Amino acid sequence: MAALLWNQAVDWVHAEWKADHNNLSKYDIQHFLTALPLENRPLHAHTTEIIAHDLYEAIRTSRTNRKNGMKVRSPWRKKSYRPLSFTKGYGWRINMQGKLHLSLGRGRPGLDLNLPKLIDSLSGEVVVPDLWGEMQLCWDGDERK
Repeated sequence: MAALLWNQAVDWVHAEWKADHNNLSKYDIQHFLTALPLENRPLHAHTTEIIAHDLYEAIRTSRTNRKNGMKVRSPWRKKSYRPLSFTKGYGWRINMQGKLHLSLGRGRPGLDLNLPKLIDSLSGEVVVPDLWGEMQLCWDGDERK
């Protein structure tokens, strides 16, 4: 899902560059993605926003590195996977059943997962959900899940 949006955004940015619109802002990319029909954007609006801002940062980093003499390419590669980001208060919440609810946007059923146990690496103590912020749903290549 997220990789599909990333790929659409990269294609759109490349088309804009070819049309000589080189100074796109992160809000231009965000507007393009959020203007897609809901069936083409199966994610929460804030998750879509994060994808747009990540692409903008990748473009900005490649331009900075190029100015510093490094041989780099702007984002071009199609992705088959990209982590999904969910922001606190918008993209995720703890539901009445005590499960972690990840929202996929208005009018769509979300994902309900067992509440993970997060442990602070410095103190070894359990971190309560009230202290959680943005989270990413990632693919574990070793576990294949």
